[in-house]
Amino acid sequence: MASRTESDVDRLRHPDVEPTPAESWYDRSTIPDDEMHTIEGQTEEDFFRFAPENRYCELIDGVVYMPSPVTWRHQELVFFWMSLLSTFCSERNLGKVGMGPAVLRIAPGRDLEPDVFVAPVGVEPLPPQGLAMGEAVLVVEMLSPGNRSHDLKRKAQIYREARIPEIVFVDDRDKVLIVERLAGDEYETVRLGSGRWESSAVPGFWLDVAWLWEDPLPSPHRRINLVLGNPAG
Repeated sequence: MASRTESDVDRLRHPDVEPTPAESWYDRSTIPDDEMHTIEGQTEEDFFRFAPENRYCELIDGVVYMPSPVTWRHQELVFFWMSLLSTFCSERNLGKVGMGPAVLRIAPGRDLEPDVFVAPVGVEPLPPQGLAMGEAVLVVEMLSPGNRSHDLKRKAQIYREARIPEIVFVDDRDKVLIVERLAGDEYETVRLGSGRWESSAVPGFWLDVAWLWEDPLPSPHRRINLVLGNPAG
């Protein structure tokens, strides 16, 4: 994990100095290796000021984490989940669905960018600028070599501490869906390589886990008809 120190980016917070370009400090586009890079000594003001709108980076307790660019397969999985969940939640009026780099503010100083997440009905982007959602019932993360440990350890623990009702990790390498569900005061973990997964946080939503391992992935437009119970599926 490569990192920059607070002294490297001290001028970011100086009121009279503007980086040129501002995005360069949080830009992962030149990261050549498949690993997580960090910038230490950052504030939440720094994060919302300098994090590029079109690139992933997350703030956790004063450290900005930037993964290396993801594979096309990773993006296809994100789009598949986003398509299914956004259509389902829209049809059933079950809340808003976001995808990274949209921000989920777990707690002060903890601003994450889940691959896909569902905010419950009635929750709106946080003031004053609407740059983040402050609540989610479901988060879905696609594991990749550069973010695997970050997602399964660091982010998973933060999600648990925030009591997110359902946390899903899509492990395309091992062909397994890892689901953590909040049951009372504890989380229950289920690992599925096949069969039907039914969400406990988004009532009525389900998918056939085998769909996730198809290459190419199936049409989300056809699969959502099945999930919604439409014969056209």
